[in-house]
Amino acid sequence: MSPSSAPGPAGATRPGASYHEKIKSLRNSLRTILEHERVRFLGGVGVGPGGVPAARLRELYHAVV
Repeated sequence: MSPSSAPGPAGATRPGASYHEKIKSLRNSLRTILEHERVRFLGGVGVGPGGVPAARLRELYHAVV
């Protein structure tokens, strides 16, 4: 799987663009947020029919994006 199609924060920035200061800043901000002990990232999860019901996620977590 290429980094640009990864089900996670790495897919938010394109490969080879890390030299750009704004991209570096975004990447560092995401890393800081996602490494916080109260934050949990679950990528590639199917939601709705054939996956986890959205209502169940709202029961388990304070925020679902």
